[in-house]
Amino acid sequence: MRRIAVLVVAILAITAGYYGYARMRNPRYFRPDPNPAAYRGRAPLQYQSYIGGQQQNEKTSKFEKFPALTEIYAGMPFSEDYYTTRNHQYALEDIRAIRRGKPTAFCLTCKTADYSWLLKEMGEANLNAAAFNQVDPRVTHPISCIDCHDTRTFSLAITRPSLVKGLSKIGIDINQATGAQMRTYACAQCHVEYFFNRSTNELILPWDNGIKPEDIERFFQERNWADWTHPAAGVPLVKIQHPEFENYQGSVHDRLGVSCADCHMPQVETDGKAITSHAWISPLLTIDESCGRCHGGDNQALVRRVQNIQGEVLTGLKETADLMGQAAESIQAAVLLSATSQQLAGARAAYARAHIRWDWVQSENGNGFHNAALARRLLTEIRQFVNEAIALAQQGG
Repeated sequence: MRRIAVLVVAILAITAGYYGYARMRNPRYFRPDPNPAAYRGRAPLQYQSYIGGQQQNEKTSKFEKFPALTEIYAGMPFSEDYYTTRNHQYALEDIRAIRRGKPTAFCLTCKTADYSWLLKEMGEANLNAAAFNQVDPRVTHPISCIDCHDTRTFSLAITRPSLVKGLSKIGIDINQATGAQMRTYACAQCHVEYFFNRSTNELILPWDNGIKPEDIERFFQERNWADWTHPAAGVPLVKIQHPEFENYQGSVHDRLGVSCADCHMPQVETDGKAITSHAWISPLLTIDESCGRCHGGDNQALVRRVQNIQGEVLTGLKETADLMGQAAESIQAAVLLSATSQQLAGARAAYARAHIRWDWVQSENGNGFHNAALARRLLTEIRQFVNEAIALAQQGG
């Protein structure tokens, strides 16, 4: 009897984490409540910490940090409206406030807990194809409990089909994921680079060649895909979104087995009880719990270390942004001197390779800290490609 009980518990532990994905595929599963307050009675301290996450509410324009964004993204909406991220609880409010235009409801994929039941009701293709303004009135709640949990057991769950498909491309079966891996995969449902295939109305993670920046660059090159053409440089370019998961892979902390939740959702003590924080805030605001338990020693020294890395990356981004402006001007000047497209092909290709790397480092929300070695490598490559673009443009002109 004891063996049977142990076996049942083991089976539940293995399957519970993947209930969320099954829920999307099987209409017989019930519709969970997207309102986080519905679970306040069962998880009062977690709910309290979730509400406490509203403290990370600062919303600032990225142009304050990078005035050059108007030139780097010239010719596309990000050149006019681009803000820093803030707590998940503001996701729905912020997507509604964006002035860049929202072509379809796929923009809601990672902005609302209502996505789960909309997906089941409408199907992925129909939901993604629907006009944003058609679906938005039906949406009420920002990201909450049901996005990452099976609400019957509170086990972790994957509720976005794009991640399941994406992981399979790199040889990962979500059904074999460990509990520790799920503490990263739950976040990777949204914190990734993505590609919206308008012909199939499918949200795709471009991991066919791998998840390194150069792998994703090759994905778009092979499909001759571009989000827009830069008006000054005349270069077709891709806009990178928020590749936190891809960026984190291979980092120091990743190699040590540290998950996203270990730092961003640390164990905290509330009312004398240890719980997993659901505030979803910067680890620098919970430095003792997020960092001190492993590092020990002077936690403020850890803060300074993080800030130094982020400051170094910010300086590198500003310096290379100026260089990219020079490259675009060089290509434009060559065009005015009657250089042909064939003569400028090399310069434009180098500019595109610099741009996608710059956009990767800038768009990734760790400001370089999630993988400092990768950020430094990409900044070096940006300088190489942008100088190559300038030299080739001058030759062509």
